[in-house]
Amino acid sequence: MGVEDKIQLEQMRVEIVGQLERLESGAIVGCAITPGPSSNEHEELRSSDCDKISVIMKDLSSRMAKLEKSGQETNKLQLLLQGLHFDAIRARHDRIQDAHARTFQWVLESDPERLMDRTKFVDWLRGDRGIFWIRGKPGSGKSTLMKYIAQHPKALEYLSAWSKGDRVLVAKYFFWNSGTSLEKSEEGLLRSLLFDILRSSPELADTIEKAKSSYGTPVDLNNNWSRHELLKTLEAVSQARLPVKICFFIDGLDEYKGDTSGLLSLIQRLVSALNIKLCISSRPWTEFVDAFGCDEALVIQLEDLTQSDIHRYVVESLESNQRFTALAKDQAAYNSLADEVVFKAKGVFLWVELAIRSLLQGAKYADSIADMRKRVEELPDDLDAFFESILADVPPRYLQRTALTARVILAARRPLYVAMHYFIDELFVNPGFALEASSAPISCVDSQAMSDKTTARLDGRFKGLLEVAPGSDLSAFHRVHFIHRTAGDYLESRFMAMGYTSINPFSILCHAALALFKCARSRVAKGLALRMFAENANQIDEGELSSLKIDQASR
Repeated sequence: MGVEDKIQLEQMRVEIVGQLERLESGAIVGCAITPGPSSNEHEELRSSDCDKISVIMKDLSSRMAKLEKSGQETNKLQLLLQGLHFDAIRARHDRIQDAHARTFQWVLESDPERLMDRTKFVDWLRGDRGIFWIRGKPGSGKSTLMKYIAQHPKALEYLSAWSKGDRVLVAKYFFWNSGTSLEKSEEGLLRSLLFDILRSSPELADTIEKAKSSYGTPVDLNNNWSRHELLKTLEAVSQARLPVKICFFIDGLDEYKGDTSGLLSLIQRLVSALNIKLCISSRPWTEFVDAFGCDEALVIQLEDLTQSDIHRYVVESLESNQRFTALAKDQAAYNSLADEVVFKAKGVFLWVELAIRSLLQGAKYADSIADMRKRVEELPDDLDAFFESILADVPPRYLQRTALTARVILAARRPLYVAMHYFIDELFVNPGFALEASSAPISCVDSQAMSDKTTARLDGRFKGLLEVAPGSDLSAFHRVHFIHRTAGDYLESRFMAMGYTSINPFSILCHAALALFKCARSRVAKGLALRMFAENANQIDEGELSSLKIDQASR
């Protein structure tokens, strides 16, 4: 909108100059044609010029007023967008892998003879039914599928049949159990949906501003939206008299932290509007089955439909590896091995990724196809057993540190920076590390050294269950994530029950946050360090405080 305003101003400037030049040239020509006019003629010429100037000035005045109004609307829109936005609004969406080439194409396929009942999702996109549920096992690819659908042009094309000429807005949200509090809350959901709607349809700014102002809270940058305001504002948007229909894609209902019945009530409330429909995804928990599973025409059981996708993914992943192709010259061997992986995967993409990792490791050691087939046979069927077999490769001397690290990062309830992991290691050895550390911005060289060392340590302790997500900041400020929520669930069941009373994970996190504050280069990172300090200090019981000054400060 800023660019559009700038263009309008430039056009206006050009027109003002042009009009003045025309007036000037007209006056000169008039004088040349009628030299020495009588006083009456002179007055008529002046009157004619004044009339022209008056018309031009009225036009310019009108356009300036419109431009001023446009500027006010732009400012209002920016305030609304900034007030709804939060730092992690796209974090989960951006971390989800894009669908592998040619996988999930079937979900938007409209050939009933080839795909039979799989086309029911297309029927839902075109039709007037309110909610479509994508259900599936942990790791079956629900989030990847939701991301694929929500940004696919075909989906928008099919939705246009439902909208019957009205404009279609798409808003999406991906709950994340391991993220910040907003990423797994109803408030985060509502703010994200409103943000997407407003960004796609700026003309709704007046509706949103009036809805919020009606509760006595003006629009500002303080992000002070209450749940009630967000819900009522979204309802006001759904009732706005505009030729618009809205489709929400909400992923990971099972990753919501709160009263599930309240979330289900919210979804039913949203879909009650005539111009809204929702595509949702979750694990097949009983409450979701009861709420959404009654009509088979509105449900996809994901793992039942992805065998061909998994087979293609396995074959192409193995064929793209030079070591593997050098070992296996027979195409039939590829397909046979892929068939075995597909059979054992039972529709779980995450299991397949871990299996391929094992097979490619075998290729690195020049395993024969027979050896690789044996690898597949020995892989556990379920994910927890698979994770257990991965941790079985952790050297015994690292296992205690694995348990201690897992205890701390699970207590954090949010992905930590690489630097935080480095400081946690230092604190295990020297509890006073954060107090003694100097206060100076970290250099690029030290950041890279810290990142290299920490990444190697995490790989040795977790064997790939944790991974560093790339970012635009220094490598020490990249985030460390579980490869999947199920990996976090497994580590919690595996290590949280263990004693280790010698450490208080919240105290460790407070110390690490102080060390992060001392080395952070930006105000944003320092602010986050302070928030983490406060959040974790709030979890420390007085009886668990040690004699360290920072623990007393935490309290």
